[in-house]
Amino acid sequence: MRQKGLEPDSYSYSIFIHASCDANDIHTAFWVLDLMRRYNLVPNVFTYNCIIKKLCKNDKIDEAYELLDKMLERGVKSDTRSYNTILDFHCDHTEVNKSLKLISTMDRDKCEWDSHTYNMVLKILIKIRRFDRMEEIRYSMLG
Repeated sequence: MRQKGLEPDSYSYSIFIHASCDANDIHTAFWVLDLMRRYNLVPNVFTYNCIIKKLCKNDKIDEAYELLDKMLERGVKSDTRSYNTILDFHCDHTEVNKSLKLISTMDRDKCEWDSHTYNMVLKILIKIRRFDRMEEIRYSMLG
């Protein structure tokens, strides 16, 4: 693109990142993310979420948390999907304490729950037989 006098924008780079993640090429996704930073381009939450999802799918949960932290440091606000992706990982691996800690972080960050969040929380509470908490969640769901 540059050879033709065109400057790629955040959207152009995001396409490469999404394609890299689809190809399970995390290394290239991070390389493109670094290029964006060098050109003072800010990826959006959807781009970060794409990488976070692929990291979780590849059992790289620590890297997913690191990327979530970097995203917030760079002024990109996480959304429900950011947290749900990581929460999904913890629920799939029956990591109850980590799930509950992440839920607390969502609440602290005033991140709205969606139906997927509620379902995951209910499943994890059932696993640990915390029926008292389930009742709280049910009231919260019903408003």
